[in-house]
Amino acid sequence: MSKPQLIYITSFYESNIHSEFSVYRAFDPVLSEPLFDSIYSFLEFVEKTNIRVIVYIKKETHEYLKYQRRFILLFEKLKDNLFFICFNPLFSWVFNKIRDIHTERLDGDDTNKQNAHLQLPVHRNREKDTFDYIASQHLKHDLIKQTIRNNDFIQYSHFAWIDMTTISLIKEPIKTIEYFKWFSNLSYYNPSFITFPGCWSKIENEMLVVESVQWRFCGGYFVGDRQSIATFCEIYTEQLPLFLSRFKTLTWDFCFWAWMEKMANWTPSWYKADHNDSLFVCSGDFITKPLFIETDTLVQKKTYNYPEIANFFYPMSACYLYDPVKDQHLLNTRYVNYWIYPNGNYHFFRNDKLIESKNVFSLLDLSMNLVDFYDDNNTTTSSTPIFYPCEFQEMTEQLEFPHNRNGVSFGLEDIRLFYYKGQLKFIASSIGYSLDNNSHMYMGNYNIENRTITDGFRILSPITNPRAFEKNWIPIVKSCSLLQEPTIEPTIEPTIEPTKNRICNEEEELYFIYKWGPFQIGKLIDPNTYVEQEETQLEIVYRYNISNPLFHKLRGSSPFVRVTKKDICFGKNTPDELNKDEYLLGIAHYSEEQAPRHYYHVLVLIDKDDFCPVRWSDPFYFQKLSIEFSIGFSCFHKRFSFWISQHDRDPLFLSVPIDYIPVNRLLQVIH
Repeated sequence: MSKPQLIYITSFYESNIHSEFSVYRAFDPVLSEPLFDSIYSFLEFVEKTNIRVIVYIKKETHEYLKYQRRFILLFEKLKDNLFFICFNPLFSWVFNKIRDIHTERLDGDDTNKQNAHLQLPVHRNREKDTFDYIASQHLKHDLIKQTIRNNDFIQYSHFAWIDMTTISLIKEPIKTIEYFKWFSNLSYYNPSFITFPGCWSKIENEMLVVESVQWRFCGGYFVGDRQSIATFCEIYTEQLPLFLSRFKTLTWDFCFWAWMEKMANWTPSWYKADHNDSLFVCSGDFITKPLFIETDTLVQKKTYNYPEIANFFYPMSACYLYDPVKDQHLLNTRYVNYWIYPNGNYHFFRNDKLIESKNVFSLLDLSMNLVDFYDDNNTTTSSTPIFYPCEFQEMTEQLEFPHNRNGVSFGLEDIRLFYYKGQLKFIASSIGYSLDNNSHMYMGNYNIENRTITDGFRILSPITNPRAFEKNWIPIVKSCSLLQEPTIEPTIEPTIEPTKNRICNEEEELYFIYKWGPFQIGKLIDPNTYVEQEETQLEIVYRYNISNPLFHKLRGSSPFVRVTKKDICFGKNTPDELNKDEYLLGIAHYSEEQAPRHYYHVLVLIDKDDFCPVRWSDPFYFQKLSIEFSIGFSCFHKRFSFWISQHDRDPLFLSVPIDYIPVNRLLQVIH
């Protein structure tokens, strides 16, 4: 495993709650059972997640815990995870600033009476939200500054503050623990960001934060890089005295953040969350790296010269398939008649705003184009073939279904190609071939000889909801011949030795990835009768509940290809952990609603026999955080190739070495 970049920070203390204004005794830990219980629960959480944590603790509390029977074993287990730092809150800058402002006298007052006390928000929980409790929450800023300046932690580029009590908010412990394991050991974090979870939109009136709680920020958790967190603490240090002197009110730390955002020109990243597991799941923007960088000569990028289609149709997503029968490389490209602006808004070229899809077939040439790559010393490092279209032929949809142009779209959308029992097939979604204005799945023959799409039938959803909106089913054909790797000229050694006599047979079984959370694989019910009935139904036959909550967000994308352990990179994890030689590999994505939407992609490795997900990669994007969609993927000659669309147009071919995307994260199935 690579060296960790992220470390968490917390503190083990509880403030005195005897008096609302016991500021002189503030932060004096009460050695209470509730405190010990909270600490013990947090340490158990650290053990399960294997995260690294800097713990600030009062010396007497630390000494006491070391000799408590139930803590001794935990401390020994976690000796490599916990970094204890003893501190005295009475010497904190925050403590002293709050104390000074709280006890200051009016100028010229000779009565020796403290008449400028800080007040508390009027609307609060008077039992819990005491002066000392609210003041104690501000202490984290001092502790974070101390950590960043501490040379013992100079190797960490990113830090996350976590209140020890926030783990009590977790509702789905198995999934959230798995998420922490994954998040804390990612290979990439954005080098410059700070992000906070929150519930509400930005405050409009600054007075709100001194009157009542404002859940613009959830409090208790945030994460960022060293410099961004240092800047945050500097702004806090500068603004807190001004705020306290002006409003004479001590508000919650997270409410003060909301005031900083409005009044102090502080612009943190914010993500929607609540006081539950969502608190810890930040935006993919900060953990997702690009594949393509202009200066990287090992990345192969190609734009195809697609022909124009009248009436403002633009090419977008493309699905790739290797045909093992004829040893050909096939590509279907979808064209659409709309335009997405950079902010995510749509422009339609028809007055009725009907989205139409057309499909164009291309035969790809693989052997004629070789590209040399050079490193910084201008020495050749590798050569690789380019997939390039030899032709572009528009396909004609000849499907015997009602043509409904009163819905939002017409035509076959996001075709995936596959070979099944000697014939080239397609699976696609469509709204325009049914009268209920709903999206259904259609399968049929894809005839490249006469450029027609024929013999279609509808596949009904496996769920009973009549309004189920179906799309992006991924075909998997369980047969060695259909997963054969391509052959090319002898100048390049194939990844898998070609065997041209391995042709399709009647033993093949057809499956579809139906859903990712939980991961569900379906099979056609009574597949021999669909020709007469023009429809059949999908039945779920495999179901796996994956523990990582991000896996449940996955959608799409590409058909899976066969790979061996030597064909992919596992990072520094040994591939011997996998007990089979061959697996299936494909690309999937999840997205977040931004302006425009942001797409994040992962490679997923599944078992070729029972389709159980085994591993996946860290997330990545191709060129830009935006609408990037990919349903075309291949693994060949130690390279991953992708066919992508950008903003539902501007298709692009992109190829990278396999070690650019290690498939190095284990997936845990919840039984």
